[in-house]
Amino acid sequence: MSMSGYIYLAANVMLSLLGALAMKWRAESHSPTAEHTGRIAYLVAMMLDPWVILSLALAALAMLAWMSALERVELSRAFAFTALIYVLVPVCSWLIFRERITALQMLGVVIIAVGVVVAEVGRAREGTTVQQPPQDSTTAPS
Repeated sequence: MSMSGYIYLAANVMLSLLGALAMKWRAESHSPTAEHTGRIAYLVAMMLDPWVILSLALAALAMLAWMSALERVELSRAFAFTALIYVLVPVCSWLIFRERITALQMLGVVIIAVGVVVAEVGRAREGTTVQQPPQDSTTAPS
C-alpha cells in the first residue's frame, strides 16, 4: 500500500473518531432540554448546534478520505484498517467521557487491535496479495 493510502485511511479513522466524539459531547449537553421540552425540540437544538454541524462536516470529510483511500488501497485492506475506529472510540469515550468499559469490552478492543496488526504484518511479510480470480465474460468488469 502506498504511503498516501495510509494517510487517507488514517484521516478517515481520525475524522470519524472526532465526529463521533463531538456528536456525543453535544448530545449530552442538549440532553436536559430533551427531557423538558420533548424530542422534536431536542433534535432541532442538535441540528442547529455548531458542533453538531461540525461533526457532520467531519463525517463528510471522512467519506472523502475513504474514497481517496480506495483509489490507492485494496478494499479488504482498507476495511481492516478502519477497524481501528472500534478500538479508538471506546478508549476515547473512557478517557474523555469517563464511560465505563467492562473487562469483556476491553478484551474485544484488544482482539480487534491485534487483528489489525496481524492482518497488516501478514500482508507485509508475504509481500504479495491474494491473486485475483480470472475474469471471464460472465463476471462484472473491474
